[in-house]
Amino acid sequence: MYLSTLFLSEIENGAQYAIVRCNEEFLSRFATVHDCLASSFLTDASEKVRQGNNLYDEMLALWDVFREFKEETGSDLPVIQAMNTVCAARRQAEG
Repeated sequence: MYLSTLFLSEIENGAQYAIVRCNEEFLSRFATVHDCLASSFLTDASEKVRQGNNLYDEMLALWDVFREFKEETGSDLPVIQAMNTVCAARRQAEG
């Protein structure tokens, strides 16, 4: 299940619960978070992001539905760190 879909399906139980469920799914699918993030986008010689893969797109989609609830969660879960990493890469690419 796409993480953004999972988040939206669980939001009625609260944002904290929904993001914890996303984190569980994220960790079950990606054993090594750092390695999967490093390979989620391609960079050029100047380290600027040029292309993202499915994980990159999935993290951005989750961010789009999660960002308005971020203040409600107060968590620093691996899935939140992953979203932050991908969003920073996107800002750099747009910059």
